[in-house]
Amino acid sequence: MPTPARKATDMRRLRRSTTAIAVLLALSGCAATDDSRDGLQPIPTRTTPASTATQASSPEASDVVTVTDFTILPTFGCLEAVPARSIVTVGWSASAATEVSLSLDGQVLPVGIQNELPYQVPAGGPTGIGAAVVFACDGQTQHTIDVTWTGHPLAATTRTVTIVKEPGNG
Repeated sequence: MPTPARKATDMRRLRRSTTAIAVLLALSGCAATDDSRDGLQPIPTRTTPASTATQASSPEASDVVTVTDFTILPTFGCLEAVPARSIVTVGWSASAATEVSLSLDGQVLPVGIQNELPYQVPAGGPTGIGAAVVFACDGQTQHTIDVTWTGHPLAATTRTVTIVKEPGNG
């Protein structure tokens, strides 16, 4: 049975996650069909490259997509839900990116709310804001998240972070 402190922590985490999802859903509901939205740009569609090509030579620093901000909390906890799951927010700013791909433990994540875990819920396009990564909290104590940005004709940039389960959490 969860302790009061654990319940409080889970409630805070649930509130943060619920707020993030609410913002993501509100953003995804924006459409350009309403006349009051004249002049607003729709959220760009994100695409996942079919394959990753390797380059024979190392590109110069000015020839790659530059990521000026990248944030992922280093730990995750399990939410008290059925099935047990975790939500990790990934934030970035990459102004020259035209595509972005997120992977969890080497598996490219589908975009949008899915029936099967894991998946990602984007909050904006490839240039920035970020995404929520939703995955099963099934006993694994760590996961690796890869984010790859591409921007033609620039070479791709990838950031990799290993996140660990909070001690004493589910």
